[in-house]
Parts: sequence; structure tokens; C-alpha cells
Amino acid sequence: MGFTDRSGNKKLLEQSGNDVAKVVDRLSQEASTAQRREKESGRRSTGESGGGSGRGSCLEDGRCYVDTSDNLGSGSFADVVGGTYRFQGQDVAMPVAFKIFRGGRNLTSPVREKIKEEVELGMKLHHPNLVRLFGMLNHHQHGPVLVLELCPGGSLRQALDRAHSGGIPLSWNMRAKWLMEIAIGMAQMHALLPTRIIHRDLKAANVLLSATDLDKAVAKVGDFGVAMAMETIIYTICRRWYGYVGLDAS
Repeated sequence: MGFTDRSGNKKLLEQSGNDVAKVVDRLSQEASTAQRREKESGRRSTGESGGGSGRGSCLEDGRCYVDTSDNLGSGSFADVVGGTYRFQGQDVAMPVAFKIFRGGRNLTSPVREKIKEEVELGMKLHHPNLVRLFGMLNHHQHGPVLVLELCPGGSLRQALDRAHSGGIPLSWNMRAKWLMEIAIGMAQMHALLPTRIIHRDLKAANVLLSATDLDKAVAKVGDFGVAMAMETIIYTICRRWYGYVGLDAS
């Protein structure tokens, strides 16, 4: 395929007869094995509770600055804006992205707790081809807000649209590299133990690029933890507005 791949996945693709499905399946199995070993190692060092159990997923409202004027994107039920968050042990706040759910202030405590549980699951995934989910904070103005890794390159959808309208061209090598990175990210999600994550909304708008220099940009699958939280929120909104949930929303 001609693109540089330091992880050896190009060779793996060639060995599989250019069958991407076989590559993803093999990567998924390898990721499952690696996560199982990591989990067992964590238990030996920290006891049965282990590291990465999701503790600390609720971040402090007072450490954040949410800049609603810095609009990074919008969806049907949420907006993404820029800002900063000062994490524990840091003297200077770092740039992050905030996912703000519309109507979030009106969510009940049980629903907020359910969202928190789903966010904790997404926080267990740390991989270069997945957008990092740092946690959730209960914002005094916006309700539950997700704190995410900031990807300066914007979305893959934006990059494709710019190329289509005569902007920055995207070589086929670059596109193939991003496709492989997306596949690797999805394999990591499907291999999560003990509960795999199914994205349910994979599209170009939910793939972010790590840098504005597209030659150096890494594709990162985003909104995987958000998709789970959104299911809870949409279910609640449908019940409140219509009194029932249809098959397509359940």
C-alpha cells in the first residue's frame, strides 16, 4: 500500500492477503490478550480492586475553564467546546475539549450516576488511535460534562470536505494510513475486558486528527464513551417527551 507503518501492521496486512477484516480480528485477539495480562498484573500489584477501576472519573468543577465561544463541533444532542482543565499534580491547566449535553442540567441523579458508570468504562481505554476520555464533571451551569483529549486537526469529515472543495489534498497513502489507524482503534474497543465497547456511531465526523499538519496527524476514533452516555440521555429525553421509547430508540 506504500505508506509508512512503524508498528508492522502493513506487513500484517500483506500476510493476510489485504483482508482488513482478518487484520482487525487478529489485532482484536492480541489486544484482548494484552489487556488480560495487564489486568492480572494490576491485581497482583494492587489487590483485587486493581488499578484503572474507574475511581476518580468525577473531576472537579473548580479546576476547569469552559470556553463556550470556542465551538469545536455540534451534534443532535450535544456541543463540543474548547477550554482548559488543571489535573491533579499540574501547576498549569492543559487544553482539553468539553462535551456539553443539551438539557444536561435537568438530568436526575440516577441518570447522572448511570452516565458516570458508562464514562468509567470508556476511561479504561488508553490507545494512540482512540481519543482519550479523561472523565466527567458536574458543571454548575451545564450539568454532566465530559472532558476529552483535544485534537487540533479537527475531524476527518472536515479534512475530506476541504480536500473535496479544492483545499489541502489528501494522498491515497495518507487515507490508507488513517483507515488502518481507525481499524486498530476499533479493535482495541472490541477487545476491552471484561466488557467490550460497541461504538454504534462510527463515521468520519467522529474520527479526529491529532495535528494540523496532516502529514503527521494520527487518526483517533472518538465519541466511543460518549455514545454510551448518549444512549442513557436520549432514552431519558424520549421518556420525558413522549412517555415511551420506540424500538429504534431502545
